[in-house]
Amino acid sequence: PDKWAKFIGADENRAALMDFCEKADLTQLILALNSSGQLQAGDAFPSQSKNKSVYFIKRSKVVLTKTNIKTDILYGDLSYSPLDHLAVLVEDVLVPLLANEQNHGGWPSVVKDDVLKHVNDLKDSVHVLAGQVKGRTYLPMNIDAASLVEATVQGRATDTYNTNLVHDVESVIVHWSKLTNELLERDSSICLTQTSHPGPQVEFDYWKARVANLEGVYEQLNQFKVLKMHEMLVVSTSSYLLSFEGMCRRVEEALDDAEEILIHLKPVSKQLQSIEELDFNEVGPYLPAIMHVLAMTYAHCKAYSSAARIMVILTEISNQIVEQCRTFIGGDEIIRAEPDEALEKMQDSIKVCKMVESSFHDVRQRLQTYFENPEACSPWDFPVADVFRRVRVFTT
Repeated sequence: PDKWAKFIGADENRAALMDFCEKADLTQLILALNSSGQLQAGDAFPSQSKNKSVYFIKRSKVVLTKTNIKTDILYGDLSYSPLDHLAVLVEDVLVPLLANEQNHGGWPSVVKDDVLKHVNDLKDSVHVLAGQVKGRTYLPMNIDAASLVEATVQGRATDTYNTNLVHDVESVIVHWSKLTNELLERDSSICLTQTSHPGPQVEFDYWKARVANLEGVYEQLNQFKVLKMHEMLVVSTSSYLLSFEGMCRRVEEALDDAEEILIHLKPVSKQLQSIEELDFNEVGPYLPAIMHVLAMTYAHCKAYSSAARIMVILTEISNQIVEQCRTFIGGDEIIRAEPDEALEKMQDSIKVCKMVESSFHDVRQRLQTYFENPEACSPWDFPVADVFRRVRVFTT
């Protein structure tokens, strides 16, 4: 009530409501909460919103009156997450409506099957897309568990099986393989291209999200229906059996690797968070310890023991140092400061930035000492200039 009273008390909002009613060309009115939590009126759907919106749409270009307002307006609320809203609409409205045989009067069986196939494909596509927006991989399947159980029991008893059902299962496996391959081939290095100068927190967040996503996929692959799918492939001696088992194995291995990496990165994360709380001129002594912990991670975490992964996090650490340095210098503040004070700040900043690379070189020279078996050590022989390019440019 309070928000509505404040909304209707504003002249521009009353004008928007009256224009919608009195002008035939204005066919839609959207009410939504703005960033400050106040109602606002508009004639276009919001591209992004953290709250529900209410819409009013005219059925035709008419002036609204007391007599036609009930019949000439469509209204409803719009979720702040339209994809989730669409998923519910498709699954709870469209699929039951089109799957109901009472609505198939006069339809040839070919048309009926084709419509059902397309509406189920639409449902799967919406769920997959909604999952991807949230950073999750959804594995769609439109095969009834009871059919799988019946088919596997029949197959074991009579050594015969439903070829159509086997084909459906194999088609699902092909789709799942594509989705899981996209997930497994993704790497944290993508963060360097998706974000401008990301810090190491982006790396830690990436591995947290990857663990959560892989756990979700692993749980999906161990559902009762999926276990029956596997049994169906065994009974029918399908050529897709090895592909399916390989996919499940790769997902499990990737989950184990991601969990191991996340555990080993926690000490690095704590070290980097601690220096964010310091004045930049106090950061220098902590840099050797950070490189030491990073080398320990490289030596003891098999899943993270690759030069490519080290390059990514070193680049992100360099970005964090540069950003902390910029904050410490203060932009325009350095120009207004006393010359001696400004010079001291600049010298301290350059000293800390150079210590990043010198600490790295110190650890790299004795990298073998971190391994129980020195021969197992793969040297950090990647181009150092690529990793510390931003630090070097900033200090020159």
